[in-house]
Amino acid sequence: GRPHAGAAAAMGKKSKLKKPAEEEVDDSAADACVWGTEALLDELKFEEAAVHAARSLEEFPTSRRLANLKEEAESCCRFLSADGVVLRDADESPLGRGIGVAKDFKLGDIVLREKPLLVAPRSLVAIARKTAVEDVDIEAVMKVYRSLDSVQRRLLRCFHSWDKLPDWLTAAASRSMDADNALRFVWVLALNSHQLRPHPEKCALYCVSARANHSCDPVCMLDEDQDGSLCFYAVRDMEEGEEVLYSYLGGHFTMHPRSLRHVQIRRVKYFDCICPRCEAGDPPTELPCVADGCPGFATQQGANGPWICQECGTEDPPDSSKKAMVLRMEALLLRKMADLEKLWNAPSKDPSKYITDWEMLTRSCRKALGSRHWHYGRMLFFTVMALNTGVALGVAGVDAQRLVAGMREFALPLLEYLDVGSPPGARKVAMEPIAQAVVLLATRAPDEDELIDRMIAHVGREELRLLPWLDDGDIKRLKRIVTNRPPPCTSDHACER
Repeated sequence: GRPHAGAAAAMGKKSKLKKPAEEEVDDSAADACVWGTEALLDELKFEEAAVHAARSLEEFPTSRRLANLKEEAESCCRFLSADGVVLRDADESPLGRGIGVAKDFKLGDIVLREKPLLVAPRSLVAIARKTAVEDVDIEAVMKVYRSLDSVQRRLLRCFHSWDKLPDWLTAAASRSMDADNALRFVWVLALNSHQLRPHPEKCALYCVSARANHSCDPVCMLDEDQDGSLCFYAVRDMEEGEEVLYSYLGGHFTMHPRSLRHVQIRRVKYFDCICPRCEAGDPPTELPCVADGCPGFATQQGANGPWICQECGTEDPPDSSKKAMVLRMEALLLRKMADLEKLWNAPSKDPSKYITDWEMLTRSCRKALGSRHWHYGRMLFFTVMALNTGVALGVAGVDAQRLVAGMREFALPLLEYLDVGSPPGARKVAMEPIAQAVVLLATRAPDEDELIDRMIAHVGREELRLLPWLDDGDIKRLKRIVTNRPPPCTSDHACER
């Protein structure tokens, strides 16, 4: 450490006298305080380190090293705290470390707002997922890691994934003595970072938010402020002590059956979901009744039992030709849906044909598998999204009239499907295309009062007004639309507008 002021003055004199013995003791004691504070920081005991440094500074007020360590410890504490929530240790929840709310919150309240610890190139996430050792660009990683300050580097070690480097990155780290921590850094980014909305080529890392656990039936949804802060909104009322849970997957992934949700979360987050929804299992698959004219749905009785209609009681054996044809159609429609999804961001596709393909595939699915199959629900989601995009971009042939017809054919059934096929939290985070459709209908087809009111009533006026479904400009328009529309008529007489 640096010599204190008295020692420096003594060293500046020409006298050959040694420092007094008590000053030697002071230097030794100051060094011990520095080492003690550094040890606490290395153990990630930031509050204790801040207290230790503050007390040491009372005895050694001119120690610049102690002052710097105190500032570093206090910065770490600030990054690991947020108003309204408390951090939970692994033994406090079956899901592991998490976040609990420290007070009650209402629907639409911001439960947590957090500024990023750091912002990094999003390309580093792709590097972390390179499973071939020779494909890992260590120099690119090292360049960014060297630019981090001491607080950022220290706080990276607080992330759960820091100590869980996968085999391919462990092998890459062995190629360079200095690469281990840098590769741990990109692995933390891969599992915990969020893409910055204004700068899609960048990603941000948040210390507190990374502690929030995943659920396939979330109680919070995410949004981002203009300054890059990440916000958690309550999708329902929350009581003090409840855990903050959100979906690590996109809104439409909550519409998947458990098996496919597990495949996706294992692929992108490398763990197996044990949320209550997954532990409870999926409801039984419902397929249209084989009896002519029956509108009911049949479920299979056991793994190899007959399919029995809940409406008319008709039984269909599991090996019947009709059921075999339905199951073949199920596999075919899944492949076609996956092919269309891959083209979503393809710049070379024909937008008009792409929208038509979604419409035709969704109609075929309803005819073959009925209105309660998860294939149909996902197709409805993407068809409404495609129509919204087509209208917003002015795609040829996608005008206000087609939008209105499409919302009646696809958006209203999507709402009905979500009511039957999704729990409340999963239902709410999948409402983005409906919210966008309300904005487009109100601006492009304002005379469609009945359709707009049906959609608003189905989603909920407060949900549409309070939750961050869309980007800033559209969310303001949505709030204005919902607020300015008269409440639904409850009289037997016709409403006058």
